[in-house]
Amino acid sequence: MSHNIFSANAKSTGSACFVSFQSKEQCVFFRLLKQVSWDAKARTGSFKDGATINVKFSPDEVGDMILALRVAGESRFYHSFNQNVTSGSLGYYEVGTGEQTKRGFGLTVKNGDLVFKVGLSLGSGERLMEYLKFALQRMNEADYAADKKMFEERQVAKKTEGKSVAHVPTVVPKTAEEPV
Repeated sequence: MSHNIFSANAKSTGSACFVSFQSKEQCVFFRLLKQVSWDAKARTGSFKDGATINVKFSPDEVGDMILALRVAGESRFYHSFNQNVTSGSLGYYEVGTGEQTKRGFGLTVKNGDLVFKVGLSLGSGERLMEYLKFALQRMNEADYAADKKMFEERQVAKKTEGKSVAHVPTVVPKTAEEPV
């Protein structure tokens, strides 16, 4: 199960974002694709063969994103591996004034010269928040299940510890008739 966000524009500077998670690995993945073209007649963008980047987020980073979406704040991240730096933010924005004010959330991911930008309406931000909460819940459930299994295995090991010979109850034979 994944959550998909398409943010195309007439300038072909948009991006698409595919969000998925691995509960056992305890992470959320964002796969971003750069927009490559715009069809003015259909008013749709194409992302086929666009540059891509994959970003892996920890449960704490996911929690920070949920907070930013809930309170119209901002979440920033910085990942570095072998001198390859990926950074970005997810934050609330307002553009314009009065009745013309547009509100939403923006996701920006930078890696070298590549910059991926995804715009989210308030409704899309709400959907992303609910998906991230769902992912975090599944990660917590997987963590709990693993802890429970380990606990149960330790309990079984404790019960069988030191019992190499099976205990057989002693049977006392009858010597006389018992009264009825």
